[in-house]
Amino acid sequence: MVILHYGSNWGLYFVMTAAPKFVSSALGYNLTSTGTLSSLPYLARMIFSLIFGAIGDRIVKQNVVSTTFMRKFFCLFSHIVPGLLLIGLGYTGCAPILSVALITFSMGSNGAATLTNLVNHQDLAPNFAGTLYGIANGIGNTAGFVTPMVTAYFTKNGNGFAEWR
Repeated sequence: MVILHYGSNWGLYFVMTAAPKFVSSALGYNLTSTGTLSSLPYLARMIFSLIFGAIGDRIVKQNVVSTTFMRKFFCLFSHIVPGLLLIGLGYTGCAPILSVALITFSMGSNGAATLTNLVNHQDLAPNFAGTLYGIANGIGNTAGFVTPMVTAYFTKNGNGFAEWR
């Protein structure tokens, strides 16, 4: 659970800290446009999490699959798809609309995490869910200071597309 939480937070913090820099430096948007464009991924994550939540509830309620299978499927989806989209981001060239779309859909698809590592503690130990979540969240949020340092290390020589690959 801690590893999943950390991985999910790594992607979130990467988009929070590095995406605005990428949009402004590699794509050439000004700061005002960057602020507006940087809000789109969070809006997408909110909307997609509601949609994924409704889908997950319907799947379990209709006994299409077990809760365990549903959680595992959406866990895989919420971690693999955003990662692949962010990898693709470095290969978009000078296509700003495509780049912003990849960032937005990356965060949107991570909205499926609301069905997995954010609620799995309730399934495993309902009486200790708060404690377990606190531990996982505490460790997972260390990505908040590790991610920017790693990103800065790999993009220290410039802000072109080659640096972001």
